[in-house]
Amino acid sequence: MSTDSPSSPKRHFADLAPDTTLDAHFFEQLNLDLNWATDNIQEYQKKNGLDSLTALEASFHNIAGRRWNRFKEAEKQGNEKRAVEMKYFASFWYRLTAKIATVKPD
Repeated sequence: MSTDSPSSPKRHFADLAPDTTLDAHFFEQLNLDLNWATDNIQEYQKKNGLDSLTALEASFHNIAGRRWNRFKEAEKQGNEKRAVEMKYFASFWYRLTAKIATVKPD
């Protein structure tokens, strides 16, 4: 996988580069999360037979968990700047997952 690929591990979960604006970094990371989640949604639908909304919810919850794990790692390493960023992204995805859960039909 090249480092230009949307799901490149070298770019996904990367720290803010010195030559990148905070906005550009934020939207790149959000885009990479969404690309990863989209692939994950398709996996949930094909392998687990989940409906679209349940697969979306599960995928967003999964990306939130990945961000949360990176938050905990950064916190343990004392990297406060990275910890704050990862916690922010994790919270965003967890809140979005909770919103999706409220619109699911019973």
